Amino acid sequence: MVIFHGCPEKFDANAMILKLQEETEKCMTAERQLRELEKDLALSKTYIQRTLALAHDRSKMLL
Repeated sequence: MVIFHGCPEKFDANAMILKLQEETEKCMTAERQLRELEKDLALSKTYIQRTLALAHDRSKMLL
């Protein structure tokens, strides 16, 4: 059994295991959603055009 002085919760209880599983699932779901959004953004024609335009403008400024 693990007990932290600053945290009175006991980490050997079934309720804690369920809570950790739920939190892990939430994090994994959020990660999947972020990956999908990132993929959609990377494949977006508008995003690519704006990114290229910004890069082009920056290169002009350096000259």
